[in-house]
Amino acid sequence: MQSTSNKRPPSNVILMQALRFDPRDLAANREGNLSQRQITRLQPPRIQGLAFWVMIGHVAVIFAVLGMIAIISQQWGLLLVAVIAAGMTGMPMMMVRDQKFMRPDLGKDVQKGVVKSVCGMTTRHTDPDKKRNYYITVDETTFEVTSKMYGGFFQEGNYCVYYLPRSRTIVSAERLSD
Repeated sequence: MQSTSNKRPPSNVILMQALRFDPRDLAANREGNLSQRQITRLQPPRIQGLAFWVMIGHVAVIFAVLGMIAIISQQWGLLLVAVIAAGMTGMPMMMVRDQKFMRPDLGKDVQKGVVKSVCGMTTRHTDPDKKRNYYITVDETTFEVTSKMYGGFFQEGNYCVYYLPRSRTIVSAERLSD
């Protein structure tokens, strides 16, 4: 028979599912750090290996084809078009290679690995002027969250929320006994 002291309150289980963390992640967050699992999950994706070389190959082929057409037709303006086309093809490749441009604050937070916390009375609210904007306010700190995270805080009360300071991304939370 399982002891009730080892059971997690239902509200914390729902938070774990909504915020995608486990007890080891929470333990690391309590110490002010990201867990290795969270670092892996939150790290912006990178294109590596074969995909990178395939993209380089595409840039080279586009430049070569347009360059050859320019030389054969003696339309030297096409060389300029070839350079511009190669550059435009290569630019998204560089942006995709390191997607920190999408959420630079999150990338910096993950790199530092520092987790802050705020504890206190937590309320949920939405922005009536906008569709689908959800907010959690803990003590006097407000976080914009997804609808799934919003649902994780289904009971108002006292919570500790662990978050990345720059991006204000919530990485875990726990309901405190009232």
